[in-house]
Amino acid sequence: MYGKKLLRNPFKLLGFVNFIRQLHFTFPVLVLIYQNKNVSIGDYFLIQGIYLWAILFMEVPSGYFGDLFSRRLNLAFSALLSALGCAAWLLGSGFWILLIGELLFGFSDAFLSGTDDAYFYGLCEQYKKKINFI
Repeated sequence: MYGKKLLRNPFKLLGFVNFIRQLHFTFPVLVLIYQNKNVSIGDYFLIQGIYLWAILFMEVPSGYFGDLFSRRLNLAFSALLSALGCAAWLLGSGFWILLIGELLFGFSDAFLSGTDDAYFYGLCEQYKKKINFI
C-alpha cells in the first residue's frame, strides 16, 4: 500500500533515493577495506584523487547527454555505472581493479549530480509545486 503511494508521489521517492544515496556506511573503515584488498594508504589516496578528477572531467558531458537524450536514460546509465563500480569494488582486489571501480563510481556520480536536480525541478514545474529554500 505504501509503495503505491510512494510511486505516485515522485517527490517522496526522490527524497528517499537521495537520503539512501547520502548514507556512506563504509567511510569510517574505507582505508581498512582497501588495505584488506592489497592497496596501500598512498594508493588509496591516489585512487580517491582520481575518483574526484573523474567526476570533474565528466560533469559537463553528462549534462550534455542528459539534455541530448533524456534525463531518465541518464539516471539509468548512472545506476548501471554504479552497479558495475560496486561489482568491481566488492569482487576485485588490487590497485587497478579498485581504480577502475572508483572511476566507474566517479562517472556515475557525474551523471547523477545534475540530472536528479534537473529532473526534480522538471517535476516541480509539471506538478506546479513551489520550492521555498529559505
